[in-house]
Amino acid sequence: MKSDPDYWLCLEPFVHLTEQNGHALFYNTLNRKILEYNQSGVVSTIVRKLLEVSNGNVIRISKGETDNPVVMKFIAQLRKLHMGDLLPVALSQIKPVSLVPQPAFKQRLKPYEEGLERSGLKPENFLHEITFHLNAGKSPLTLDFPTAFFQFPFPFGDELYGKNMDLLMVKRLLSELTVVSALAINICSSDPAGWQDWDELVLYLNTTKFHVKYHLSLPQADQINFDNFGKNSSTAIFVSFPFYMENLNTMEKVEGRAKKNTKVEYTFIISDMADLEKAQQLIAHFNLRNWFFKPYFNGTNLGFFKENVYITTNDIAGSKPDQKQIFSRITFNENDFGKFTIMPDGTIFANVNDPALGNLSRMGVIEMIEAEMNTGKSWERTRQRVSPCSSCVYNFLCPPVSRYEIFMKRYNFCHIYKEEQ
Repeated sequence: MKSDPDYWLCLEPFVHLTEQNGHALFYNTLNRKILEYNQSGVVSTIVRKLLEVSNGNVIRISKGETDNPVVMKFIAQLRKLHMGDLLPVALSQIKPVSLVPQPAFKQRLKPYEEGLERSGLKPENFLHEITFHLNAGKSPLTLDFPTAFFQFPFPFGDELYGKNMDLLMVKRLLSELTVVSALAINICSSDPAGWQDWDELVLYLNTTKFHVKYHLSLPQADQINFDNFGKNSSTAIFVSFPFYMENLNTMEKVEGRAKKNTKVEYTFIISDMADLEKAQQLIAHFNLRNWFFKPYFNGTNLGFFKENVYITTNDIAGSKPDQKQIFSRITFNENDFGKFTIMPDGTIFANVNDPALGNLSRMGVIEMIEAEMNTGKSWERTRQRVSPCSSCVYNFLCPPVSRYEIFMKRYNFCHIYKEEQ
């Protein structure tokens, strides 16, 4: 009896495959290797078959195909990168089983059906971070950076959402979250010293197990005694430019106090290369230990972002996400998931660039989560759901959509899409 000359081509279960407009990308989540293939002819047909869900990452390859040097070169590349292999059909007439990688959920993200019992929704499976804006109003910092609030955690300079938050509202919400042990709390304020309940809030937060971060401007840090903050607290101090002599004197005083507190970090707001150079000089001058750069889009410095913030294919390949990270990125937005921002009047956002979800005066933590799951769009804003990323083979490897991109209405902070045009 003549043996069957065909083969089974099997992809490994830890390999992700995607294809867009003839451009195929294979990614091995174990060795973090990438194989890109601009398909044509028979290889294009093979890739399309591998992508069919019903085939389960295993397809039959005919002798005619294995006699084709183009096909065998393609398979040799898969073998070299440990992404797949051939199995003679003569050894197994039954199609081999390969597990197609799929994410599993501890609790679903889809909207709850009407009348469904809500007791199963556990806040600890969803919540990671809450940002409270204690008060809003004009200050030198918010006047100089009027749209920073939409780009990263930053004081709000407009009283559109009220002027002062009710401390009782803060305590009520946090009392519902005692089961969320890893919850991060951000405290932002345009004028901390002017908020009537500042001292009481600090004392209250010191009694909780939450990780609290106070966001202060340099002048505010000089006025506030952050040494009173609890052991689970840290302080982020905004440093902006132009940086005048009085700022230098203030920073000397603040850094003198900060040396006694290892949980103080500096956030430099950067708009151009001149700001970046000055920030580096200050870091060297004060020998700062903990510091970060926050790019600020002022409407005219897109070139600075393209040069210093946009990423390339090499950046993406160098990030080497594992299987868990990829599942996260194709399912929800890691920058937004589990996060809420509360304004002084109680208005709730999952992302401040998206519509409000409701008001804390009428909602508890369960209602907040349900509102985002049912009607919100922040948590599930993945690269696959925005353009031009949805038509790019790298979308499952890229970092999640950021607040910068949403605010600027540019969802491709990269040079890749341009390269492919």
